[in-house]
Amino acid sequence: MFKSNLRNFIVTWGLSFALAGYIAMIKRITRWSVEGQEHIDPIRAGRSGLIFSVWHGRFFLANSAWHHKDQPASVVVSKSKDGQIIASAAGRLGLGLIRGSSKRKTSDKDRGGSAALRGMVKHIKADGCVFITPDGPRGPRMRAQMGAIILAKMTGAPLMPCALSTRHRKLLKSWDRFLIPLPMPFGRGAIVWGAPIYVDRRADSAAQEDARLALEISMNTVTHRADALMGHAPLTPSDTPKVALNDL
Repeated sequence: MFKSNLRNFIVTWGLSFALAGYIAMIKRITRWSVEGQEHIDPIRAGRSGLIFSVWHGRFFLANSAWHHKDQPASVVVSKSKDGQIIASAAGRLGLGLIRGSSKRKTSDKDRGGSAALRGMVKHIKADGCVFITPDGPRGPRMRAQMGAIILAKMTGAPLMPCALSTRHRKLLKSWDRFLIPLPMPFGRGAIVWGAPIYVDRRADSAAQEDARLALEISMNTVTHRADALMGHAPLTPSDTPKVALNDL
């Protein structure tokens, strides 16, 4: 048992160290251009809580868009074994951790989703930033789910659509077409911010759906723009949108 735990610890430590190092290296060696600075600068200057919204397939790059000297940033990480690696890597990058995940569609088991929601609300109300993926954790790709809207409604914080792309990259054949940036010295990258989206605390179901659609349109617009700046064809969303899920 001891040897098994020690082996798991060493593997987790090694993988998280490599992952954090890779993400930090991409942020450092890439020449990033930024559009939409006028949208994010007032939010940062106000140092109030916000919701950093990025598609699941671009989550690997999200750290490159955030200035940790501003609002403290946290990410939601599942309690799975894979989640432990991501959690360790996020900690090395200076990100706070909120542990938990949404329940499976075929199960009533919560898996810490309620605790994660409470943790996000608490962090945002303490003027922090929370990274979310509105189409995660299982898709459909580039289709915003309602969980992001519920979080914005509960906190009054702005949803900040953000997209990142790099000139040299590998797109995996996963449901989210996960983007892995290739480490090219002086490689180029693009960060594009959309206008903040607010959800009134009294918003009814129709207003919430309007906000969800506005978020989805804005995020796809900035994603297409970021890819265009890097010379890539636009990545299309899934053909099967789902609007009733409460996953974050």
